[in-house]
Amino acid sequence: RILNDFLQFPNVVTPNGDGVNDIFQIKSLVEGMAYPQNELTIFDRTGKRVYHKKNIQVDSDFWDPKATNTPQGTYFYRFVGKGYINDVEYKGSIEVLVK
Repeated sequence: RILNDFLQFPNVVTPNGDGVNDIFQIKSLVEGMAYPQNELTIFDRTGKRVYHKKNIQVDSDFWDPKATNTPQGTYFYRFVGKGYINDVEYKGSIEVLVK
């Protein structure tokens, strides 16, 4: 089994239903299998938690701004992963653009 621990975080989400960047999907998390224990939290600019998920295992576990009725704006994420080789923590921002 080969583990891919190189995660890629999007910086823009456009939840318009076209199938491209509709959700906040962390590339290589599900298929890479390097961080089976993980936690993703999304906050708005006031610090209010708008999304939280533990142990993401399938693509449908990722944050869908449309499903949570999230308005356009800047949001912040915190991702913590515990893996076979190492543990990671990532923080960053994400722009939700509604067109």
